[in-house]
Amino acid sequence: MPPPPELHWLVVLGLSVATLGMFFYIWCIALGIWANKAQRSPFTLLLYIAAVALLVFEIVYSADATPGSFEASMSSLIHLAGAVPMIWANFRVRDLIIDYSSSVAGPWITCNGVLVFLFGPIYLQYKITEVRSYVREAAAFARPS
Repeated sequence: MPPPPELHWLVVLGLSVATLGMFFYIWCIALGIWANKAQRSPFTLLLYIAAVALLVFEIVYSADATPGSFEASMSSLIHLAGAVPMIWANFRVRDLIIDYSSSVAGPWITCNGVLVFLFGPIYLQYKITEVRSYVREAAAFARPS
């Protein structure tokens, strides 16, 4: 299994805040690309792409909507529809992180489902950072002096 993308979770969070959320969706696509390589199936990547596409559609659709109008209500439904593939993809990546950690060091990592649901890719990147740092420490410890 290829290693997951290496970027500290605080960097992902900071860039997401600095770009008003655009980097968050770019990073979701990066996680989807890793999942595509790890699973040899594009399903997780397609889920992330669908979520981003629905977000873009919502922004375009509600650009001139007045509060309380039909367009504003439909915009909320589109936003909710975009959350479904995002959450589904997050849980698929969670399973991959657990599989990756067990392949490199045994089944020692756990991912809280509630935190995956609430914080999504930021929490997943936190767990990826944890796994990658463990692998680096294990390699440094195993290297003869």
